[in-house]
Amino acid sequence: MTAQSTVLAVRLRQAQWLLDDLASDAGADRLDAAQLAEAATVLAGLGALLASVHTTISGEPPREEPVDLNAEAVSGWRR
Repeated sequence: MTAQSTVLAVRLRQAQWLLDDLASDAGADRLDAAQLAEAATVLAGLGALLASVHTTISGEPPREEPVDLNAEAVSGWRR
C-alpha cells in the first residue's frame, strides 16, 4: 500500500464515521450548523484527496460535471 493509499484509506474511514454520526443526528432531528459546517469542510477535503488520487492513478484530472445525487442518477451506491 502506498503512502497515498494509506492516507486515503484512513480519511475514507474517518469520513464514514463522521457521516454515520451525521446521519444518526439527522434522523433524530439533532443537527446543528457547526456539525454541518464541519461535515462540509471534511467532505470538501476528501473530495480534493479523491481527485488527487484519481489523477495519480489515471494520469487525468477527474471530470468536472456535477453529479445529481438524487436516486437513480448515482449508480453503484449502496443505500
